[in-house]
Amino acid sequence: MFTRDELLTWITAYWVSGAIGTSFTPYAEGGTKPARIEIPTAFTIFPKDLVNAPREFAARFFDVRSWREEARGGHFAAWECPAEYVTGVRTAVALTASP
Repeated sequence: MFTRDELLTWITAYWVSGAIGTSFTPYAEGGTKPARIEIPTAFTIFPKDLVNAPREFAARFFDVRSWREEARGGHFAAWECPAEYVTGVRTAVALTASP
């Protein structure tokens, strides 16, 4: 269970980074079919997340350059297993730095 401070920290991080809208995407209905994204993309899959698609599905919409499947973690992976989460973020940042 989150403490009040932890909850407010995560909500604030999503809000000020501008990621709050995309965080709602799995819950939204309708909309247009997404276009393929050609930017090199890193995925870190946590087994207890709400929605986990297979790599083959992700590859239809993204240029998958890194795919890591972790042994534990879920929807709040950054809080549940921060080291694994940071590894995924660092991998994604490294992809953007490569030509």
